[in-house]
Amino acid sequence: MQGKVAKMNNFCRDLLRESTNELAKALAARIRLTRSLTREVAPRPSLTAGRNVFTYSGETVTGIPGGAAPNLLNKSHTITAEAV
Repeated sequence: MQGKVAKMNNFCRDLLRESTNELAKALAARIRLTRSLTREVAPRPSLTAGRNVFTYSGETVTGIPGGAAPNLLNKSHTITAEAV
């Protein structure tokens, strides 16, 4: 009888160890997924945050990165130009 109890104890211990390992792997995968999604959704720092006046000078203004340009979509705005 003691042999059967010992075998059952060993079986239960092994099963628990395997389940714990699988659970740890699943949890680690979930944490990695959460971190990657957080990086994709997290707002990026903006060079234009808090500013409401932008002055550009020169003959042509091209190549301004989207993060450095004011967002004019769905916003009321005025563009003023001086002709020299």
